Amino acid sequence: MKPLAPSDVLTRHESFEHAWRLLTDHPAQARALASVDQTHPALALQARTVHCAADLGAGLYPEALAEALAVVDELRGTTDQLWLSRALQIAALASDALYQRDLTLARTPRPSDAARALQRFALHSPPLAHPGDIWYLTDRCDIAPHVRATAQGLEQTAPAGRHILAQTSVNLGILECEAGRLAEGIALLERGRDLADTTGDLAGWVSAVSHLAHVHTELGEFAAARRALNGVASRSAELSGSAYRSLLFAQVRVEYQAGDLQAALLALGALHSTTLTGPEQQAALLIEADLHAQLGRYEEAYTLIERLAELTKQLNTRERDRQLAQLDEKYQVEIMRRDAAVQQLKAEAARREAEMEHLEKVELQRALESNAILIHLLRDSHLVSETLLGVSQLTQLDLDPVDLARHALTLVTRVVDADWCALACRKGGQVTFETVWARTEDSRAFASVTLPESRGVHEALLHSPASQDEPTFASSYERGTTHCPELVDAGLSGCASLPAGTALDVTYVLLLGRLGPDREWTERERRVLSATSHTLRAAVESQERMHRSREAALTDSLTGLANRRAFEERVRDAAGTAFSVAMLDLDGLKRTNDTRGHAAGDTLLRVFAAALRAQAPRDVQAFRLGGDEMALVMDGHSGPDPQVDRTVRAVVEASVAAVRTAGFPEADCSFGVAGWPGEGRTPVDVVALADTRLYAEKQARRARRSAAERPPGGAVVFGDAVLDTVTRDVRGPLGQTKLSPRESELLRALVHHSQQVVTRADLTVMGGLAGNDTGGALDVHISNLRRKLAGVTEHAGIRTVRGQGFSLQWYEEFTDH
Repeated sequence: MKPLAPSDVLTRHESFEHAWRLLTDHPAQARALASVDQTHPALALQARTVHCAADLGAGLYPEALAEALAVVDELRGTTDQLWLSRALQIAALASDALYQRDLTLARTPRPSDAARALQRFALHSPPLAHPGDIWYLTDRCDIAPHVRATAQGLEQTAPAGRHILAQTSVNLGILECEAGRLAEGIALLERGRDLADTTGDLAGWVSAVSHLAHVHTELGEFAAARRALNGVASRSAELSGSAYRSLLFAQVRVEYQAGDLQAALLALGALHSTTLTGPEQQAALLIEADLHAQLGRYEEAYTLIERLAELTKQLNTRERDRQLAQLDEKYQVEIMRRDAAVQQLKAEAARREAEMEHLEKVELQRALESNAILIHLLRDSHLVSETLLGVSQLTQLDLDPVDLARHALTLVTRVVDADWCALACRKGGQVTFETVWARTEDSRAFASVTLPESRGVHEALLHSPASQDEPTFASSYERGTTHCPELVDAGLSGCASLPAGTALDVTYVLLLGRLGPDREWTERERRVLSATSHTLRAAVESQERMHRSREAALTDSLTGLANRRAFEERVRDAAGTAFSVAMLDLDGLKRTNDTRGHAAGDTLLRVFAAALRAQAPRDVQAFRLGGDEMALVMDGHSGPDPQVDRTVRAVVEASVAAVRTAGFPEADCSFGVAGWPGEGRTPVDVVALADTRLYAEKQARRARRSAAERPPGGAVVFGDAVLDTVTRDVRGPLGQTKLSPRESELLRALVHHSQQVVTRADLTVMGGLAGNDTGGALDVHISNLRRKLAGVTEHAGIRTVRGQGFSLQWYEEFTDH
């Protein structure tokens, strides 16, 4: 702690103490005295505390609270506990007046600091000190440590602090009893009672006696409770009315709980001799009636109950009269307000009547009014016609459904009384809302926030129009069978739901709503909205049909890729920008169709197309031009570009690998690439160049394959398999196997007459089995040979011709073109 002030300012301290004492009767003089000298920091804090107290006395509670809390924060770092306690007291009283006790509690010092502050406060300023003030310094739940520390400090200040110690002991005893420590609590209450009796503190004595009687009664110690209340009657003259009644009530409770009904009645008699408030009379009559009932005096009990009822009735009547008086006062004010409004209306009526007198004839006025109505109807009819015509013209524009519905709603709001318009789009289970128009900010908030966030709005507003062709109207939304309570609570009184068709699996619904009082949808509004709904639905569904027809016309039905027509449009549309085209030819399709059927060929095409679509980058589009011809188109490359070749090759090789994995090992793909405008005068020339490069690659690949697979001397070739007549090994795409001498001779004979039927007799001679074909030796050798050939190639096999012999069937590899 830093020292508060040097010794040379001691006289100024005395001046501030004098100013503090002047606050009650002479606040202005106290302010003047505190403002004389504030050069020292400690003196400035004391002066600010005096000004805070003066503000508190003047009712300036916010200013007093703010300044007192600031002073508390600065005094916390000094040794001046007296002025700290004074500042805390001011802050507490001001916060109570402002109902801001938490602000003071948040700055509570530690228990030891609070106790020390209270001790100094009690000793230096007894008129303002009270143990209950410590409640202002801390929270009710943490009060016990503070009070206990204060009591210990006051014990050391005896006898100067005995009157404060009495009240502190009573408060601490109450807290101990509430905490369940009854023995300690009773001891403290008895000590507080004795100290209060010694110091003449009647309020402290009454509090201690009342609580002692209550605690003993709760413990069933009725004799102790009676002893605690001894002497109440003898001191009745010294006690105030409320204190005396409190002790008499305590005595009644003790005797009532002890079962001494007569004694309780006597105590009640003494209580009735005092002046009781209305609630106290009710409590006393209720206890007295119960006592008479327990004593069997039912007539007296009944009489007391009647008195209680009458008293209650009187109290209720007083309360009702008070409330009626307040209502009457409000009624009078309302009457005066309405009278003023009536007078204003009368004045307005008089003014209008004076204006009407200027008209020359009543018939002329009627004619003018009729003409005005007719003009209004004509204008209204013209506006409706213009609106419907505008909606119809919108359908002729190339607008997507969202823009079409948005513009249509904007037109409709000119002739329909609505507070907000929104467009709902539902796809699957997801619904989105877009606010198109709102009359006010509240309406916009409802349509933009309340409507999308309300649970059940999908069923309440969208189910019927989305599942039916006709619009629905609700003039009193709350009474509808499918209303949403959240929307009703938000103020929705009417709504119209208009189905606007379905396109690309999205269902569009136009929503118009009204807030506030219920308003009927007029026949004109219903006609306009119904016509708008039908027009939009027809336009959206027509767009959907056209879209699906165009998609079907530009899509290959087998593979799902874009077709030749789409390819030609794509090349034509891209003529103004650079692009590259790759022409692809799927090898092996004809062989698959011939050997495994057209269903397998279709599967090969679908698998290759799916792989092509999956492997192609985002900026590359795949097409099927027909048969085994396909194409890739990519933007941004105008001439020969190695990167384009690498990209196409990577896509093709990955797609070929995918179809081979899917069970088509014979599949392969050739391609050619060209770029516009760097490699042709027209896009058609570029496509032709890519096609030429495709077939050049195919021929080069065929030549390389033929050179690589040309057999050496002594070998026999059939299809994609080779028989080495020296080693008797057969090699093919699927592997290699060795034949027996008989099997090798039989195979050579069949290859020599491939695609022809060789009789059993000729094969027997050619295979060296003449005279040995007993037991079906030829059939055994043919069966083994057929099995071994199946392990090396899928493109060659031995077919049995019933009644004739056998034939070797095989297929050359490059037969697609």
